[in-house]
Amino acid sequence: MTFLIVHGYFLQGASSNLFVYHTCKSLVKLGHDVILVCQETDYWSFDIISEVLNFEEEDKSFRTVFKKESSFAGTCSLYRSNVGDILPVFLYEPQSTYNAKEMSFMSEKDLETYIHKNASAIDVVLSQHSIDII
Repeated sequence: MTFLIVHGYFLQGASSNLFVYHTCKSLVKLGHDVILVCQETDYWSFDIISEVLNFEEEDKSFRTVFKKESSFAGTCSLYRSNVGDILPVFLYEPQSTYNAKEMSFMSEKDLETYIHKNASAIDVVLSQHSIDII
């Protein structure tokens, strides 16, 4: 089966990040393919990620930037939407790659831009893959 998992953040740290990582790992160990949409930047340090694709907003396509053989029965392809430099967060924590802003302090325009950019990337993923479970 092919799973689509959408996560707005990273795969390291705490809470939902670790939950998403371990969910993906369990699925690929069982032989499933996972399409993961998230913002992870240190993808090479995760054993589950076999492919990384960056969203090219201009032509609404993804470009492969990293690929390796999976050491599991299934695969995990990381699709990174191009959300710009602002990363909405619930609680502020400095990020090295993004300008993290608490959602409650963001403008409506910034939030709408973030949502639109993610939605555009997810639309392309859905048009290119046959997903069994979202």
